[in-house]
Amino acid sequence: MQTTAIVTQSYRDDFDACKLLCESIDRFAPGYDHFIFVNDEDYDLFVAALQYGSHRIYKKSVLLPRYILKTPIHFRGHTFWITPCTIPVRGWIIQQICKLAVFEILPEKYQAVLHFDSELVLVRPLTPEAYRDGEHYHLHKRHVDDSYPTQKDFVHAAAKLLNLTKEEVDSLRNTGYMCLPFCCVRANNDALLQQLSKKDIFGDWKRVLCNTYRFSEFYLYSIFTELRFNNNQQVLTEKRSFPCINSTSYQTEEELQRCVAESLEDPNIIGVWLQKDNRHQPGTSYLSADAIERVIKSFWQ
Repeated sequence: MQTTAIVTQSYRDDFDACKLLCESIDRFAPGYDHFIFVNDEDYDLFVAALQYGSHRIYKKSVLLPRYILKTPIHFRGHTFWITPCTIPVRGWIIQQICKLAVFEILPEKYQAVLHFDSELVLVRPLTPEAYRDGEHYHLHKRHVDDSYPTQKDFVHAAAKLLNLTKEEVDSLRNTGYMCLPFCCVRANNDALLQQLSKKDIFGDWKRVLCNTYRFSEFYLYSIFTELRFNNNQQVLTEKRSFPCINSTSYQTEEELQRCVAESLEDPNIIGVWLQKDNRHQPGTSYLSADAIERVIKSFWQ
């Protein structure tokens, strides 16, 4: 019985990428169930095209308390949500809360999830070796330099939420945890949320995070698992099975073809992360979805 599921948070602007991801899962990970959580207003779009086989579509609202309401406000590329008891909440924070909440919806048989962003796509079979060493799931950790964006902010947020000591904070300098796919173990995730619940008078961990202006689910989960939960069922590793190819790295199909081919020279690589940079800058353009699909599927042959 498969006890690991794939989970994706998506929305309308990433529909084409998510569709390609689903096709790649059909081809290279047919034994895995795939749960996709989308903005409520995008639900019908995704259900019509992507609710088939192993793919299941849910509204993000099933993961959120009723007191969190989405507003029509857009500012500098951000959407905002409001509640009667927190600061205004950016859509980016809502997405992270939804990631941490998925075990509330998933059946008990799933003891771990692989968080796949829509921008990921498989080009080789997904095997347990890609995310596990024996019985231990991968927990990505690597050295980053002082210029790594927002690293200090993420560590500071985790320190406040988890009551880290100064020595523990100092030990995290130049530590990076961001990696996709991101593997979360149910027991560790549940223990983290129990810890966060202690920060709220009503035991509401979601309200705690809504009141946190900036944090990273990668850092929060990983730091808790490493420093507070003794790496339970997980093993620290620098392995990456999906290298990131930034949209600034290519302008044509030929350039993308070259980037993907270079990544696949490593036999341990099973997919790529086609990250879209500068999403919120006016005038930003990307290679078309059709062109990206042609390139990716050329490696499926």
